[in-house]
Amino acid sequence: MVHFFKAYWKSVLVLISILVLSFMNPPSIPSMKEIFSFDKVAHLVMYAGFTVVLLLDTSLVKGYKRSRRLYVVAGILVPVFVGALTEVLQTILFAPRAAEWGDFYSDSAGVAVGWLLFYGWRKWRPLLT
Repeated sequence: MVHFFKAYWKSVLVLISILVLSFMNPPSIPSMKEIFSFDKVAHLVMYAGFTVVLLLDTSLVKGYKRSRRLYVVAGILVPVFVGALTEVLQTILFAPRAAEWGDFYSDSAGVAVGWLLFYGWRKWRPLLT
């Protein structure tokens, strides 16, 4: 367990930040009637960042073989599960928060953007140094 926290401490900090933001009472700002509201963009950015940090932490882990399966678990299953779980817990435990499919879709889109950013960084990193 110590090895996990040593390897993934940055991911854990990002996760805690996401949980705090997900469960705090929303500000009393009138909602904007736009297709891409600030809330959905915030979800996308949070989960893109979370995915990138998870994948970076995974790529830096030493001591065991990093397999494709590990990247899938760390970079897809964990952030999508966290997104779904936060939406469900908002409804059950944190009224007036409520689950929204749009938030979950934005979280999932953020995971996809995070993968693109991570692999773009890995591809172009050798050219930058």
